[in-house]
Amino acid sequence: MYDPASASNGMLITAHKHVVENFGREEAKRLFLYGQEANAQTLAYGRMNMYIHDIRNVNLAGGDTLLYPKFKNEDGTGVQQFDVVIANPPWNQDGYEEKILKKGEFWKQRYPFGYTNRQSADWAWVQHMLASAKEDTGRVGVVIDNGCLFRGGKERAIRKKIIQEDLLECVILLPEKLFYNTGAPGAIMIFRKQKPEERRGKVLFINASDQFERHPDVRRLNILTDEDIATIAAAYEEFTNDNGFAHVVPVERIAQNDYSLNVTLYAFPVEEREDIDLAETWAEIRQLGEEMQVLDATIVGYLKEIGHTEFESDGNIRAKPKDWATKTIIEIFEVKTGSTPSTKVEEYWRDGTIKWYTPADLSYVNEKIYTEDSEKCITKKALNETNVNLVPKDTIIISTRAPVGTLGITKQEATFNQGCKGLVPRENPDVDSLFYYYYLLNNRKRLENRSSGSTFKELSKDMLESFPVPSPLISEKAQIATILTTIDRKLSLQRQQTAALKRLKQGLMNDLLTGKRRVVIG
Repeated sequence: MYDPASASNGMLITAHKHVVENFGREEAKRLFLYGQEANAQTLAYGRMNMYIHDIRNVNLAGGDTLLYPKFKNEDGTGVQQFDVVIANPPWNQDGYEEKILKKGEFWKQRYPFGYTNRQSADWAWVQHMLASAKEDTGRVGVVIDNGCLFRGGKERAIRKKIIQEDLLECVILLPEKLFYNTGAPGAIMIFRKQKPEERRGKVLFINASDQFERHPDVRRLNILTDEDIATIAAAYEEFTNDNGFAHVVPVERIAQNDYSLNVTLYAFPVEEREDIDLAETWAEIRQLGEEMQVLDATIVGYLKEIGHTEFESDGNIRAKPKDWATKTIIEIFEVKTGSTPSTKVEEYWRDGTIKWYTPADLSYVNEKIYTEDSEKCITKKALNETNVNLVPKDTIIISTRAPVGTLGITKQEATFNQGCKGLVPRENPDVDSLFYYYYLLNNRKRLENRSSGSTFKELSKDMLESFPVPSPLISEKAQIATILTTIDRKLSLQRQQTAALKRLKQGLMNDLLTGKRRVVIG
């Protein structure tokens, strides 16, 4: 087995592990691994990685694979050939146009289908891998940029020749956000020098773009679960049509599509349309409208009651009524710090029921005011055995780093990490939480200005505790909070009504554009 872009040897190690787990260690001794890596430091790390995994049947070399392949046949007249060739080469690697590739070794043997443009060497990698596969048993699997499946120009010309040679067996569209360095979806192409008779003249397309789960630790990433991988592998083994998820396509049809390998041209899951009750949806829209009319009257009343007053500036707050006192956060709230129970202790996290908020969770609160689900929860064992703080209902949790100033109010007891602080009201929690939630939200820029840090800004506990805030009478705080929550309720109803109108429109499109319902003419 050979990886021409081996990097730290992750793919080779995974292949070795697969053989050990499925066929035993004795069979794994018959597996010989080869890899080439251009970066000397990465190559050294890869050697260490093999040693750590106790893999001995391995031959690693350094150098630019596309120009100077290190593994050659016995007489040195061409590249060595292998049973299996796998790689995740650099996507869209530039600088390997025709004149450059022709400076390398064995370029006629390795690039028989054409030369890539300067902007992307994707199909140069594919051709080198095909040349490195044995003529009788050779199989190639490459993880590649999705764009190379359908780009035109020189890449289209290369695709056409490879497809006409009937070397391509399967194309798998992967979900987006699987890779740390790009959110773009990748693809897997599988080639075979000698296809089984029943697969000749055909290509299997698998649309696995929806086969993923959110990464448990990195919010911006997705992962393929074991179940997802098994589903994809089963579709490849069966090589049959599967309700849009997998589709076997004759080469002639690919030719009709100008040799595009765009998976969504051939395999697209059947869309399940929601059966929308038009009468019920319209009734919901009318009810929401009636509720908003009531709120409108309430808001008009509030606006009539709002009067003017004399303002002053005390140096801490630019302008406030003269009869409002100035206090600091620490005078009104007890400020709690957050922490993270050890992630190495599984019992602190598995089946946890206690909310554990992070700045990322708070970014989803927005106009909802109150916190809801947290991405992770901790257990009572974590609460009892670590220094994590449990705060009560009506606590303001505020993000104090990356970013500063996102916040929400707890609806139940909760915990949070070190990127947040908890503001527990000393008195009148139901009023103070809402009033100061809005005040801090409206003064987020001032909080950011009190933050410091070179890599990312952080608001220290001392700077938060000393943050000056106005303190009206409790009755005025309550009335202000009521007015603002009424406005938020109106915004919420408007969002619900907009969503209902969109459902009504979708339902009408589903019915009218399919003839399920007919319009009356005349």
